[in-house]
Amino acid sequence: MSTPTLASSGLRWLCILLFAHGCFCLCPDAPQMPVNFTIERDMWTFWATESVLSGSELFGKIERRPSFTGTDWELFSEKLGKIGRAKTGFCWAWQHCNFEVYDCLDVLLYKASLATMQSLTNPDTMVQAYKFEQSDGSYIGRTSKLPALLPSLGGIQQHEVEVVFRDTGDSTVAHLINDNTQWITLSWSGQTTFPVSHGDAPITTAPLSDPRIMMAFVTQQFRFSGWISMPLCLTLWILLFVGCCLGCRTYSSWKDLRESNLLLRAAKDMHVLTENPSESRSLLNGNCCSGNRGK
Repeated sequence: MSTPTLASSGLRWLCILLFAHGCFCLCPDAPQMPVNFTIERDMWTFWATESVLSGSELFGKIERRPSFTGTDWELFSEKLGKIGRAKTGFCWAWQHCNFEVYDCLDVLLYKASLATMQSLTNPDTMVQAYKFEQSDGSYIGRTSKLPALLPSLGGIQQHEVEVVFRDTGDSTVAHLINDNTQWITLSWSGQTTFPVSHGDAPITTAPLSDPRIMMAFVTQQFRFSGWISMPLCLTLWILLFVGCCLGCRTYSSWKDLRESNLLLRAAKDMHVLTENPSESRSLLNGNCCSGNRGK
């Protein structure tokens, strides 16, 4: 085979490999969020998991990963696989905290920051809400007043809590509703109202309608429940700390006891030497237990 033929063949295989590598390294486009959906807490899964349902059809899943620096959520589409992840730092169960949304290659897409903003229903009132930005800092929208995360302890409570997503044009992108009578939040329902959800516009033209933002937002409301929730993680940290303290105390007691036994043994040997001079001379002369016996 001639050299040009070998070079052509090698170039062809290189192109094939680069093409395959590019295909594997591309993230799938995020699917459009269903017009009507529910997000339900799955109580009996290995990872703390929420299922996103469109009627009886599974749209995707959110899986919480334990982390010593905060909380990570993996975002999945039922048809496309992993479509991204969300991340927040250390955050107490009763707090809303900033979070970030990444694609499946860990490229930052959106940032959600807590801010004190005008109420959407009463402009004279300031409320705590999320402000959403793209990775370059450009503003893409906000939420209405955020709900309390801890269980209600009594009093007259609103039956439903609604959080509204508004884009930069003050258009409502989605309504997210929670049954406030649940002592521990187990489900949210939602409805998208933007044309993107009907397939009339791509998500890039309305980034606030990206399902990864909605999935990341709602799953934050489940942080108080589940096997890898904040109360359980805090309990595990306390148990680990108590275990380390008990281990150090046990080791210290064993070490002190060992040193005491060595001192008692040395004192006993010294007592034998002082009380029995003949035996001490025998020991010093090496006639005991040394094998140097007279012939």
